Amino acid sequence: MADHGHRFAKLRETHQGQLEEVRIRTFAAQTVRLSSFYRLTTPFDIHATLMDILHLPKDLTTVQDTSKRSLSLFRPIPDDRTCAQAGVDVHWCTCLNWQDAMGTPEDKEISQQLALAIVGVINKQLKDVLHLCAKLSLKELLGAKKLVPNEGLLKYKNVKDKDGFVPDLSGNTKTAFAHYQIKLRTTPGNAIYEAGLSLFIWKSYCYA
Repeated sequence: MADHGHRFAKLRETHQGQLEEVRIRTFAAQTVRLSSFYRLTTPFDIHATLMDILHLPKDLTTVQDTSKRSLSLFRPIPDDRTCAQAGVDVHWCTCLNWQDAMGTPEDKEISQQLALAIVGVINKQLKDVLHLCAKLSLKELLGAKKLVPNEGLLKYKNVKDKDGFVPDLSGNTKTAFAHYQIKLRTTPGNAIYEAGLSLFIWKSYCYA
């Protein structure tokens, strides 16, 4: 069992390295197929699994309740389980479809402002030790990704038929918020930081 992948090696700077950091690898010898195959599972589930080994429940067929953060691998896990239900923060969820946030001048400007905001937060954390540490400045924006609401959801306006089966996708709802992953380099020291932020567009503020 491994708790995480590389955090500081060159591999961490690649997409594969990012996936390996947050997706632990666990090997187990088994004689039967687990009911958790092809389901979203997390390191938190190891606790419930070990508890089942200590106290094997009589019922091993009922689908488990997603309101619990830790689910046993020996019992059925819902096939529609989400990262939010599993207690996995958006920044670490590998099931989501992230978009490039550097593709347009507007995206680049937003990402640049978010990067500056991150450096500001770091300096705020260091304010009591600035007599020992240099104040950081943004040297380079290395990358930015964003996660926005589903396009189909934003276009949904109503239904076209009386039975409610045919959707009317002529809506033009504006995105109210987006989640961002920002990767940057600071100076002095050339340290690399990666941060997750939620940007509330209609209120013009964000939080990390």
